[in-house]
Amino acid sequence: MNKYIFLLFLFLNACNLAQDYERPALSLNDKFIRADIEANLVNLEWWTNFSDPQLVNLIKEALEDNKDILISLAQIEQARAILGITRSNQYPQLNAGLDLNRQGFSEYLNSVSVQNQFGIFGDLSFEVDLWGKLRNATDARKREMLATELNYHSLRLTLISDVANIYFELISLTQQLKIAEKTIKNRHQSTTILTERFKKGVVPELDVEQARIEELDAEARFYELTRQRQNLEHALFVLLGKTPEYTKFVYSTDLESKRIDLPARVPAELLERRPDLLAAEQLLQARLLNVGVAKADRFPTLGLFGTVGQRSIRVEDLDQGDAFTWGISGNLLGPVIDFGKRRSAVELAQAQVIEAKENYEKLALVAVQETENSYTEINTYLKEYEKRTKQIKAASHAALLSRARYDQGFTSYLEVLNIERSL
Repeated sequence: MNKYIFLLFLFLNACNLAQDYERPALSLNDKFIRADIEANLVNLEWWTNFSDPQLVNLIKEALEDNKDILISLAQIEQARAILGITRSNQYPQLNAGLDLNRQGFSEYLNSVSVQNQFGIFGDLSFEVDLWGKLRNATDARKREMLATELNYHSLRLTLISDVANIYFELISLTQQLKIAEKTIKNRHQSTTILTERFKKGVVPELDVEQARIEELDAEARFYELTRQRQNLEHALFVLLGKTPEYTKFVYSTDLESKRIDLPARVPAELLERRPDLLAAEQLLQARLLNVGVAKADRFPTLGLFGTVGQRSIRVEDLDQGDAFTWGISGNLLGPVIDFGKRRSAVELAQAQVIEAKENYEKLALVAVQETENSYTEINTYLKEYEKRTKQIKAASHAALLSRARYDQGFTSYLEVLNIERSL
């Protein structure tokens, strides 16, 4: 008989109401797949390839002091603590304590007897995991902890990208400021020359005013670029976890030395290794496990309890053999009427599964979109750069010809301004 009871106990303890996980199929195009690209490209410290010590130091500083990074680390610790709390529910709970009880009762009509009772005891309680509720809850918290850790890695990648993007934008703005300074100088020279020509009656006053307009426009552009660069520097300080300081960054303007060859395609498998995708998948699995927890909550729970200790009416007698006491009990409790509370909890958990699944598939689509965008940018930016280089040569030549035509009186100053503005 005992054997059958033991087997029944094992069977009940092995029950699990959670749904098996099956990863949603991702419809990725074959054109993402290229076998000649190593899968470990995603793990490279790519920013070191630019050979820029300041960029490397900025990224290192951001990874150490960025507030979002520190918040994410704290969230990981919270998730680990929640996992520890949930996991402990699977094991017996042992409590120890002391008690003192003073009780009075009537022996005769006009007399009351008072009795003290002292005790020292230990209580052991254990919930038998009949339907896998406790195991599923623990596994769900474990998945959520893993998702938190993966979100941290995703945040690191985003932070590194943000720092690098701002840094190169600052380099670009520094170059533009140098061009603006040169433009102001050239515009001022043009205004001075035209003013002298106007005084001699060679050119009309309109040309002087047009030159002055362009000079002021160049000066305004300089302050616009200065404002943009300062705002970007402030944003960079926030990423570094600091308040803005009026420190002069030294930006290299030699962008040609920073060009590196990047692979035009990446394998589809890399998209499935993105931390944000993996985090979404872990959350999906956690939501499925929560469905099992909600379903199990609709069934009875089996609790086992035990007590052992010493109890006596006098403290000095607690160590006596006849003061020993013990007890063992169990209960089976199940919901009868809850007005749909637990059924609604199951429906809520199932709806959260649908949300998590759709979120995972959406992130997969975004990953494909970002990969396609990167591929397009790599191709088109290189081609645009070639065309812009040729355009600069053509505009430079046109500016020389236009200036010569103006000096000889064959064209208006407006043509000179338009072509120089294009240059």
